[in-house]
Amino acid sequence: MLMLDYIMLNEDRHLNNFGIIRNVDTLKWVDVCPIFDTGRSNNCNVTEKYWDFNVGEVKCFTNYLISSEELLDLFTISLQEKSFERLKELVQVYNQLLKENQSYIQLFDIQIEKLTEGFSRRIDILYQKLMEKNLIKKSTSR
Repeated sequence: MLMLDYIMLNEDRHLNNFGIIRNVDTLKWVDVCPIFDTGRSNNCNVTEKYWDFNVGEVKCFTNYLISSEELLDLFTISLQEKSFERLKELVQVYNQLLKENQSYIQLFDIQIEKLTEGFSRRIDILYQKLMEKNLIKKSTSR
């Protein structure tokens, strides 16, 4: 969830803003729903000319914003390089979803392209930073 918040520059992660998936019959917790109310992300709080996907602030279960770089300090779990390859595949899916819902979300083509480039850029930055921390495990072929 926090990596997604990092990628999307989510400004609205607080203690009342996350989801848990429960079994409707038993009410037992099944999983965490990391994509939950991300409407205040991807620079939506500033006008387009100030969109900057290289740096940004996020809210991480606090009452105040922190730099997304500070959020990176919390990441200590190693990830497979293949996970990032799959994550990069989502860039086109993201673009397609924006286009399919363009009339509803009221974005111009150029804005959709900027958001898509920003999403891709954030994934690249996360990858670079985790590489610097030696948290990316290279894929090995058998």
